[in-house]
Amino acid sequence: MTDKKNNNKKYTSAVRRELKRIVRRKLWRGFLVAGVMVMLIIIAALGLLTIVNYNQRSGFDNDVRTVCNGMYRVIKDGESDQEIQEDIEGILSKCNTPYFVSKVYRYDDGVKLSGQDAWFEDDAEFAEDVAYEDDAELEDEDNSSNTGSGDDDFQPGDRFVENGVTYEWISTDEGITAVKVQSEDQVYEDIRSVSEIYHDFVAQGKDNVDFVNMEKQYESSRAYLNDVFEREGMDTNTDYEEDISWRGYYYRGRTVTVGGNDYYVAAAMYEDPFTRSEMGLFRIIIYMTPLVLLCYVITAVISYRKKKKEIIEDETRRNIIAAIAHDVRGPVTAISGYAENLQQIVHDAESRHYTASILDNVSYINEMITGMLSYIRLENTLTIKNDNVDMAALARQVTDRYTGELENRNIECEIAGHAEIRADARLMDIMLDNLIMNTVKYASDNSIVNIDIGVGRLVISNDMDGEIDCDPPELWEPMKKGNSARTGHTGNGLGLSIVKKILDLSGFTGDIAMEDGKFVVTIIWSK
Repeated sequence: MTDKKNNNKKYTSAVRRELKRIVRRKLWRGFLVAGVMVMLIIIAALGLLTIVNYNQRSGFDNDVRTVCNGMYRVIKDGESDQEIQEDIEGILSKCNTPYFVSKVYRYDDGVKLSGQDAWFEDDAEFAEDVAYEDDAELEDEDNSSNTGSGDDDFQPGDRFVENGVTYEWISTDEGITAVKVQSEDQVYEDIRSVSEIYHDFVAQGKDNVDFVNMEKQYESSRAYLNDVFEREGMDTNTDYEEDISWRGYYYRGRTVTVGGNDYYVAAAMYEDPFTRSEMGLFRIIIYMTPLVLLCYVITAVISYRKKKKEIIEDETRRNIIAAIAHDVRGPVTAISGYAENLQQIVHDAESRHYTASILDNVSYINEMITGMLSYIRLENTLTIKNDNVDMAALARQVTDRYTGELENRNIECEIAGHAEIRADARLMDIMLDNLIMNTVKYASDNSIVNIDIGVGRLVISNDMDGEIDCDPPELWEPMKKGNSARTGHTGNGLGLSIVKKILDLSGFTGDIAMEDGKFVVTIIWSK
């Protein structure tokens, strides 16, 4: 850990800042990739579950219809109870599986309906008319009733049997009436065990039969059917159904009248939707997600190391250039001093011409070195200190530095407008210095340089002393000159690139254009 910290300290603040920015960008991209993968998984799961639920529900409804249609087809009028039982259990044995369980409940000679078999206006009429012919009939009623009292004083809730049909006295707003009572004893179901069904599946040649999973399905289906039936009972007026699709639970209760009797078909199914073959694509996505994320991590690490190497190499080149520029400045200064001394000693025109040429070249080299060092320092700038900067006052201050050059070429500089912005005063000074120095070099003699300062922007325009042979925005690039054929030491191509670097550091934008023969630079610090 110590070695790693020391290794990081050998990089400049600009390199460390850039590396941190790359790491943050990679992390955000990683979160984005992970988020997209999660969204794909959710969308795939919802889509596939919708398909699976539709298929499961369709299969379940088809099985319910098969049971009901089988009863309509097989049960005939006049069959004995034994024959009816054999018919229904035969149907269920063909339809019931671990994934579909059905029971049939039989009503006792009819649906539980309000009957007009007996009706009394009040309790007095009921007590007067209800009597039995002899003790044997009373005894028979006691045996078939839940609440028989053993005497002639019958109350609502007492039961009696007439023509093999059980009735119960109930009290209503209209009076007292007798209703037929449903029988909970007539239940038909498939009593095969899961082992027997499993052997049937194997005998039918079905492949990939998992007994453990089959047993789980069978128990879950039966338990779900019993739970819902116990909760809801028999609904004789309308069908009852419910489902928990995402868990694979379905229930349906349906009333069927066939062979002169009424039946309640209760069916249930449990099948884990994620075990269906349709969910194969979902499982593939789940399995592939870690691999995709791993590939991204590997790619991100490789990319980071490659980018880190490029940044360090670029930093090394800048350091070498800065070191060379710094070391060259000493000899150049010495040459400048020798040339000035020679100019004072020699008096002939030719010697003075050579010394003047030496001084001119030395001045150009010094200017280039200063520009290179300024550009490199800007690239390594770590913090920006924002203050309130009066751009008009700063422009006048910078313009005063070039009063001599402007007067020598009869160039007038007009400053109009006012704006106070939040920016680094030092950087704004460097920016304006380079812009005004650029106009001093390339503006036409006897012309006017306009500096317009407004809300949100600054515009500097001047007549050009010549033409440029590139697209104006290309002048933002380092070492790019407006006219490659231009001779002399009028510029090194770093001034506008320094301005562009300051704009980037400050969060500003800029534009360079040629408008009606004028060179126009626009600086925008707010939108």
